[in-house]
Amino acid sequence: MGGRAQRARYFSLSTEIRRRFGRNPSRTVDWWDPIVGGRYTYPFRDDLSFDLRGDIGGFGVGSDLAWQLYPYVKWQFGERASLQAGFRWLSADYEEGSGLNQFLYDVVSEGAQVGVTLRFWVHARRHREHAN
Repeated sequence: MGGRAQRARYFSLSTEIRRRFGRNPSRTVDWWDPIVGGRYTYPFRDDLSFDLRGDIGGFGVGSDLAWQLYPYVKWQFGERASLQAGFRWLSADYEEGSGLNQFLYDVVSEGAQVGVTLRFWVHARRHREHAN
């Protein structure tokens, strides 16, 4: 099973330098990135699957380039609840300003991720599939 999505991702970064005397310079930079992505699901059983999500974006609108890759295992322990565990990479390459006012953010964040999903509504088609 697979799927596609068009979305946006919001970044907001703040920093402050604290000094004993004098000014404490600070700055906040934020931007939106349009993204397109997809998802693939390989079911092992009715309640256990391997999922892969990925997207790419920025395209010079916000970041020059932004991307994400997230392979994970999902355990569906109820009709409206699941547990996910995997590893995630999230990258953004953003730049604005010049000289002393230049802000450059070119980072790849990575690490293990564990999550719980609780759905407060069930899509009608999915509900019909489980009812049959």
